Amino acid sequence: MPLPDGPVFHVFQANREQWARITRVSHINQALDLQKVKQARPWANLDEYQSCAEIADRALVIASEKYGLKGDKNLIAFAAHALAYGERFHEHDIIQRLLREAPPDSHGHIGYRRATNALEAAAWQAIATESPLTHPG
Repeated sequence: MPLPDGPVFHVFQANREQWARITRVSHINQALDLQKVKQARPWANLDEYQSCAEIADRALVIASEKYGLKGDKNLIAFAAHALAYGERFHEHDIIQRLLREAPPDSHGHIGYRRATNALEAAAWQAIATESPLTHPG
């Protein structure tokens, strides 16, 4: 069989969900990096890493589709909080109130990151202990 004369190009085809997930990869990786630094240890194994990546991905979908969060910093913070406090941390009354009342950021988006940065340690402790699911790993 003769080889083609020029370069061969293969067209990558993805469906809508696959493209959406591809666009979230950067946010997933940044949230994972924040979690790895916070836990001060490398991932135990590939299964732990993949599990956490899936949690971050689901959190990004919830952040954007359910709460309308926009902006890299807001989305990454939300995904990092899901990793640190459990996938359902956002159901806690403190977070629900924050999502309703957070003032907009400089781009007019819900100022999630800024509002959560202002939370006291006691609020985060309550979120950690009272959320439907505790720390995922």
